[in-house]
Amino acid sequence: MGALLSVLLAAGPCYLPEDASAGWKQVALPDDARALAPPAGVPWFRSGEGATVVDSRSELYLAGAAASPGQTRFDFAVGPGGRALDVEFQQSLRGAKVDVTAWGPAGTLTLLREERVGGAALALRWGENDVEGVTVRVHQHLREAPVVRGFRAVRRVPAAALHPSAAFKLARSLYYRQPPGPKVTLCQEAGSEASLPAGALGPEEVPVPVSLVRAPGPRAASPPRALEGRAARSARRRRGTSPVSTALQDSSAAPTSPLLSPSAASSTWRPSREAAPDRRWMVSRTRATIPGEWPSTPPPSTTIAGLSIVTWLAMARLR
Repeated sequence: MGALLSVLLAAGPCYLPEDASAGWKQVALPDDARALAPPAGVPWFRSGEGATVVDSRSELYLAGAAASPGQTRFDFAVGPGGRALDVEFQQSLRGAKVDVTAWGPAGTLTLLREERVGGAALALRWGENDVEGVTVRVHQHLREAPVVRGFRAVRRVPAAALHPSAAFKLARSLYYRQPPGPKVTLCQEAGSEASLPAGALGPEEVPVPVSLVRAPGPRAASPPRALEGRAARSARRRRGTSPVSTALQDSSAAPTSPLLSPSAASSTWRPSREAAPDRRWMVSRTRATIPGEWPSTPPPSTTIAGLSIVTWLAMARLR
């Protein structure tokens, strides 16, 4: 029950900004939603926290040339706080040996050393180590010289270093870029990590302060039977009622089914001989019949009773 309650209470409050114009917005975080965040795909960050910056700009690709006969070297400037680098080549390396070296303020880190790579992509990760640049060396030898098709660098940057303007450094604030179209919904998401592409914050960007209104929550669903209060169950037992008995009491009232019709000669109800419009099948103990049609085969109890009478008469004649 505790796990079910935690799931029901997991959803946090949501808010709607009053301004839906496109551009960067600044909102003060409410007391009940300090981890407010927009939906996925919207660039955002919170003051006083870090943000993940995804960079695919051409400025990162420093060089790609033959370092020595049979070898090609590629240099990438990941930038301060680098955490990952993905490199894609135009063709498969076909098992060529690859060396990867990362460098930063703490020195040099070897990621790969003469590792054979059969595909056309490299996914390089180095954890929390602060890396600013990566060098990839491919030993193609008699193979075709590799050519870089694309790359993507990921780095972790403090919010204060994202933009020099003081307007992006207000305490306890959420900054997000409203896309053209309907206003985004901001919801409480504990543990969410800010993410934005490189260049999303231009040097001349200025955030617009906006106020928030509480978003209408979904209609609360009725609690499951497992969460029914003990007092409610005890009261039902004292009354001598149960869901089954309540259903039987309801069914004792005048039927409303189209398969039943009142008899003109008596006040009792009897099945109608007219078939239902939808002609759906229902299952009886003898065979599958259409509603409103009586089975042609007598029920098993009638058959057994008839056989018993015949057997008794035969035995009486023999006596």
